[in-house]
This record gives sequence, C-alpha cells and structure tokens, in this order.
Amino acid sequence: MADYLTSTLTSALTSVLNSLKLPAHISAGLFLCSLLLLVFDYFSLINLTEIHPLARPGAIITATVFGCLYLAAIGQVGYNDELSPNLGDGRGQAAAV
Repeated sequence: MADYLTSTLTSALTSVLNSLKLPAHISAGLFLCSLLLLVFDYFSLINLTEIHPLARPGAIITATVFGCLYLAAIGQVGYNDELSPNLGDGRGQAAAV
C-alpha cells in the first residue's frame, strides 16, 4: 500500500513539474497578465473580490510563480551563454583549403 501511495505521489509531482516547463515568452506573458490584473485591482479599475473571493490571492500566487520562472529562464540563458564554449571562432576546426 505504501509503495502504491509513493508511486502515485511521485507521478503526480512529476506531472505538475512537467506542466510548468513553459517557454520563457509564455511565462513572461502570464507574469505580465497577472501583474496587470493586480495593478488594475489596486487602482480600482476592476475589483477582483467581486469576481471571486480567491481571485486576488490567485493573481498574487500566479504573478509570483510565473515571475520566478521567467527570472530563472533569463538567468539560465545568461548562465548557459557564459559557460558554453565559443564554437564560432574557428579554433579546433580543420582549416578549409
């Protein structure tokens, strides 16, 4: 019984983590959209609590999660560019005659 529960929880966690592997432009769009919702709510252009009592906390959580994913994607690009060898400089390749 414990093995079944462990495997079920592991597969559920894996599917949740795989669903968050979005391209950076999608994460950026979701972050900006949720941030815009919060700004509109702050300036009373819309009232998120009239939509649903949990709409404001949902927008805050969404902005936090996708903001972190977007910043991680930006950091990964900078990190990979810094560590990758410069393959376009011609070193280590046979010279064409």
